[in-house]
Order: sequence, then C-alpha cells, then structure tokens
Amino acid sequence: MPKASKAVNTKPEITSEILNGFIFNLCENLLTRFFAKLSSNDWMIKRATTVHHYTSIQTLYHIIESQSLIATNALYLNDKNEYRQGIYAYKFEMEHSDTFKKSSKLVRDLVSHIYPKLDSLSVSDYYVTCFSAEQDLLSQWNAYGDSGSGVSISFNIDALAGCFQHRIRGSWINYDLYKKLKRVQIINNEFFKGYSRLVREFRFKDEQQILEVGAELYLKHLVPVFVSSHKDRAFEQEHEYRFALKNEMGTDLDIEFMVKNNKTITPFTRLILGEKYWKDQYDKMPPKQQPAVLPTSVVNKLPITEIMLGPLVDEAFVTPGLKMYLESRGYGAVKISKSSIPLR
Repeated sequence: MPKASKAVNTKPEITSEILNGFIFNLCENLLTRFFAKLSSNDWMIKRATTVHHYTSIQTLYHIIESQSLIATNALYLNDKNEYRQGIYAYKFEMEHSDTFKKSSKLVRDLVSHIYPKLDSLSVSDYYVTCFSAEQDLLSQWNAYGDSGSGVSISFNIDALAGCFQHRIRGSWINYDLYKKLKRVQIINNEFFKGYSRLVREFRFKDEQQILEVGAELYLKHLVPVFVSSHKDRAFEQEHEYRFALKNEMGTDLDIEFMVKNNKTITPFTRLILGEKYWKDQYDKMPPKQQPAVLPTSVVNKLPITEIMLGPLVDEAFVTPGLKMYLESRGYGAVKISKSSIPLR
C-alpha cells in the first residue's frame, strides 16, 4: 500500500512588500479615523485651515534661507513625560485588558512576545515639527516665540505636508489620557486582527518567524507612529498639530545635533523643501547624469500665508526690513501682522 503524500501548503509566501503594505495602510487608516473624530468634536481643529509655528526672528530668517523646517527627535519635546507615558499606555493595555485573555493562541503568544520588548523603546527614530491651531496665544509666545519678541509663522495646512522631499505624517495631539487608552485599544485590535489574517492567508517559514515579524511590525512601525500623539492636559490650550518623520533605511535623513537651552545635546533633522532638495541632488550629480529639468511635482516655496510679529516686537521698526526681505525671497504676497496681546 503506497504511503500517503504530505499535504502541500498552497498559500503564497509572505513578502516584505505585503508586510510593508499592511502596516502602511493600517497606520494611514487609523490616523484618518482618529483625525476625523478629533475634528468633528473640536471646534478649533475643525475650523483650522492654517497652522502656526512660533519662533524667533532669527529662526524665521534661517527657515526661509534654508527653505526647511527643523524636526526634533521625539524624546526631546517640551512634555518630558510624553514618550514614556505613551509606551506605558501600550504596556497597561496589554497587561490589564481582558480582550487578550479571550483571544486566539496566536494573539496571546504575540502579546507575550511583544510586552517585554516595549521597555526597549527608549530611543525614538521619529523626528517632529510642531505647530498650533492658535495664531496669537500668550503661552506660545512665552514658550517658543522668543518670549514675545519673535514671530508666529502661518502655513497652509493642506499644502504643507506635500512640499518636502520626504513623506511626512501630520496629526493633531490628544490631551485626554482616557481617550489615549481607548486609542491604544483600537490600534491593538486592528493590528492583531489584521496580522492574524496575514498569518492565515500567507505562508511563513515557522512559528518563530511569525512572532518575530509581528513584534517588529508592532514595535518598529506601529507604536512609534502613535506613541507621541498624546500630551499632558497642562499643554491642552496649545491645540498642537504635529508632523512626524521616521528615520529608517531609505529615507536619506541627515541627523544633526544641537545644544538646547545649555542642558542637553538634542538630535534633529531638517524637512527640506522639494525644489531645494532636488537642486542639491542635481549639483552633486556628474554632468552626464543631470536631468534636463527637475521633477514637475516639486514645490519651490514654503506655503507661508502670514507672519505675525510678537507682542514685544517694534512693529514700525521691524516691518519695513521684513517686507523687503520677504519680497527679495519670493514671499512678497505673505501678510505681515501684529499680535493683539498687550504684553510689556
């Protein structure tokens, strides 16, 4: 009697392209979902067509000269507990949620594999640029606008995300810890449900690969997108909007360092305007490899709509030079205004 042949696994093999597509689509769908819910409930966010970046006049000059914005490593933002509390929310949910206890063996094994590794996320690969929905807010002037002697730069929110050489994610910050925990529940539910579907539909090498790949997707690509999306209620009036960029293979990020407030060495990178980036690349190419024209999709100007002078700025003295400078750099249409806050 002939021996029975082994059953052939007809499932297609899992690939990095499938995994990358899964985590990318998941993050995009969740960001859209969270943003829609925020904007429908928050009047300030719902009406925002511009976002505002408070800084010094000197930094305004460097922004326009370099055609770039600075993005600071997420570990060095002004809420010192932000990143740590974000990680804690994921640990708390995994430790206390009854949902995982009732889940499939695969999900329980994944949670057991991921949970102890959450503590290893002590270094962030994300770099962040922050804005506010408020154009003229005293706390923002004091904290970021050179103590009232700086400027508030207004950007068109729709045009901003697409004007840099790297693809960046924008999102509004949440200040409610309960809502953050609810978000983590949704994120976990969608991730483990989606990854379980991949395991059913595609062929992995073995059980260990399933756990290792799942942990990498969760820890390196999912958690970092959302871990810095919450701040303490003490910062709520900022109505913060944030761009985040991940430093990973293929992004070609130049990481630089600066001494911040004479207290710490802070990693940062630059979000460079598309046209400047391509011109820099063009200059580095051998003459025979230089394209005849730059890509038509590149943007040649930052989408600045207005520059508001801080409450302590001498408007009559500063405005003429600022206006001449903006016109000389192609920003002549930018409105110049003055803060209405009566600070002295």
